[in-house]
Amino acid sequence: MRLLGILAVVAISGCALDDAFICAQDEQCALRSQGQCEADGWCSYPAERCESGRVYGPYAPNSIADACVEPMAATEDTGAETTEPGGSSSTGSEPAAECGNGVLEDGESCDDGNNAPDDGCHPLCVEPYEPAWTQSYNAEDRDDRGFALAVDASADAIYLCGFTSSEAGGRDLLVQRYGLTDGTRAWTWSSDTDAQTDTAEHLVVDDNGDVVVVGVVTNGAGTERGWVAKFDPTGALVWEQLDPVASKIEGVAMADDGRIVGVGRAGSQGGSMSWQQWYTPDGSRDGEPLLDALDAAGDSRGVDVITVPGVGVQVTGVIVDNGVPNLWTARYDNLGAQLWEHLVPDPDGDVPRGVGQALNPLGGSAIAGVRDTDIFVQFYDDTGAPAPEPFTQGAGGQDEAADIAFLDDGRYVVVGFLGFNLQETGTADGWIRFNEPDGTEIRTYPVSGTGGGIDKVLAVDVAPHSVIVTGYVKNEGTDIDLWLRRYAI
Repeated sequence: MRLLGILAVVAISGCALDDAFICAQDEQCALRSQGQCEADGWCSYPAERCESGRVYGPYAPNSIADACVEPMAATEDTGAETTEPGGSSSTGSEPAAECGNGVLEDGESCDDGNNAPDDGCHPLCVEPYEPAWTQSYNAEDRDDRGFALAVDASADAIYLCGFTSSEAGGRDLLVQRYGLTDGTRAWTWSSDTDAQTDTAEHLVVDDNGDVVVVGVVTNGAGTERGWVAKFDPTGALVWEQLDPVASKIEGVAMADDGRIVGVGRAGSQGGSMSWQQWYTPDGSRDGEPLLDALDAAGDSRGVDVITVPGVGVQVTGVIVDNGVPNLWTARYDNLGAQLWEHLVPDPDGDVPRGVGQALNPLGGSAIAGVRDTDIFVQFYDDTGAPAPEPFTQGAGGQDEAADIAFLDDGRYVVVGFLGFNLQETGTADGWIRFNEPDGTEIRTYPVSGTGGGIDKVLAVDVAPHSVIVTGYVKNEGTDIDLWLRRYAI
């Protein structure tokens, strides 16, 4: 089976494509880093061989695709944004188009007066696999990062979590709600812990529309504690608590019966046990935590957990066994009994781990992660048997598949980043890849801010006629900005 293949960020073939794409905003030119919409309506990208420094992209008309932009036709790419109250930002262009009003507006490829599917015009008024909108969050030019998201389509809501930097230089828990239709930010909740390191790692929406968020907080003595909280749809904190055993909670899911399950680690990083705990809807612990044996040579932990309807939950992360780190995936029933487990050792002793996972509506599941500092995507059937050949690929530095999501027809989307180093210096580019059920590439988008720094795409979730992705980008003139985008499918 042909699986995931990564489009090189640094080069794209010069062959022209017949389906020319007319752009209206720079955000629509995300095929490569520093994409820009020219005044003539075609996307351009940096090219040293051109006097203007820009070349038309492969989706320009055949007559000019891969040709140099004339110097006078090039537009200045400043990457400037206007900051709205509270820190959300936009491009400062005309008001957002209203899809379905029958008027073809900037950013729309069609508008037939409705939002119905399968009538020749996509319900979001853009071509499939194109961005419908993009939002970012820049809180007073501080470091802001999106780690995870959850979609509640019935409430026109996207919930997002991560962290925002405090004035004292620490990290504060961050939880936000955005509108699904146009990406408008509805509210932001954050804590203020001065110079301490606190991050919200993951979240899930329950049947009542409440949001359960997990993460880690650090006290004045530098001790980490696992954090779990519930918010109502208006952003009001319903309850929160610190787990007495967990040092960090990285994943959360909602069981069939409404209970909450969190996964993470117990113990300090570098010498911890994987940890799993069930909670009642009011936040009370339900039973004792499930802990794996401690291997003093490394850091075992659960990173992500998903619900398996009618069965239990599936966990992925890393397990260290006799000093060997293993990418780890396991399935449990609702009583905590393990149904199957799969370990993939890392031959070079690097830090492998499963990072994100999803169930395939056509059967089975898949995990996205990193092994031997390379992208790793593993498919499983419902019994836990792995596909014979997992996909791995590396492009130098730390390359990681951070999350995966399946559509109803078996198509899937994988997100992550390329070229990162563990010292968080230099650059990295985020990427998003749309795939057919058999793994054939549909389209790949590199994601890069204007500041030439570290850019990552860390989470993806499915919404009606679309997928939502989040992460962060380094923009010129600001620190790292939280980034959110909706793609039509």
